[in-house]
Amino acid sequence: MKALGGIVLLGMVFLLAGCRPRDASPDVPSDVKVENLRTSRKADGSSFIIGVVRNTADRPYSVIHIEFNCYDDHDNFIGDANAYESNLRAHEVWNFTATMPQGATQFKLSQVNGSH
Repeated sequence: MKALGGIVLLGMVFLLAGCRPRDASPDVPSDVKVENLRTSRKADGSSFIIGVVRNTADRPYSVIHIEFNCYDDHDNFIGDANAYESNLRAHEVWNFTATMPQGATQFKLSQVNGSH
């Protein structure tokens, strides 16, 4: 019974401290690697996500779609940013850019879809 009380108390400490559980990692095909993610800003003030998608398979992808959830400074969901590529050859690297919604300052990779 003491152990259960300790677990409940620990859970309450995390809630009061504002800690949130981490979301599960997005489902990414095993032969696709998403790397070097970062944001940049254009002269007009718009922000975008840049990075690299690497096809490590021995066969091409006819289409690759990556999607990011975008948030403001207060962790409020603002919208999505997307990028698409067709005909990503075997072992090819795609340098992508995805425009973030206005007001977004943070992002999280939400999904990667593709078909061979």
